[in-house]
Amino acid sequence: MPTILCLILGCSIVGLLSLYDGFILMKCWAWFIIPTFGLPVLSMPAAIGICLIVAFLTHQKETEDSHKSDEEKLIDKLSYGLSTNTVLFAIAWVVHLFL
Repeated sequence: MPTILCLILGCSIVGLLSLYDGFILMKCWAWFIIPTFGLPVLSMPAAIGICLIVAFLTHQKETEDSHKSDEEKLIDKLSYGLSTNTVLFAIAWVVHLFL
């Protein structure tokens, strides 16, 4: 895959995962933080911003897997981001049902 296409696809994936992360934080905030502490509602842009700050502060350098193609690396990142966030969201949803 040409480098520019990989760059565009990678940026698109990061953007979509940022939106997804923000949505999950916004819902978890509404389920847990508002009822517990009485804090105001968290807007989607604020949730995305918080997710980006946390990601920036906690980013871990991944080891390079040189035998994988660019397409395989992008698929790995997308599947990891979607699966981990979806599992977190599902667990949070179940927990919020007990509040």
